[in-house]
Amino acid sequence: MIRAAKLLGLAGLLLATALLVDQGIASVFSAVAAAGLGTLWAALFHLVPMIVNARAWQLLAAGADRPGLMRFTWWVWMREAVNGLLPVARVGGEVVAASLLMRHGTRRAFTVAPLVVDMTL
Repeated sequence: MIRAAKLLGLAGLLLATALLVDQGIASVFSAVAAAGLGTLWAALFHLVPMIVNARAWQLLAAGADRPGLMRFTWWVWMREAVNGLLPVARVGGEVVAASLLMRHGTRRAFTVAPLVVDMTL
């Protein structure tokens, strides 16, 4: 599974590089430069609700052995990345988040509860 993920990641990186070269590196960089700091500010602003969401998930985790805020932020980030990339009605990210939570050793009830609360809100 990990080997396949690495191979797919490498394939994605090669595809992105090929697209960058095909479109012209100079034109891509000039478009990024034209966007200016607005793109950076938008990305930083989006980080705030993600951290708040991660903290809410962390508060739902009972016990002293709950994962740290950085780990929850990473899980929220992965969930949003999958939801943004896959056209599966914003469900694929929740499946990935549940999988990551269960791999960390969380109970099934805790894994499902934050997802249901988050999707409901």
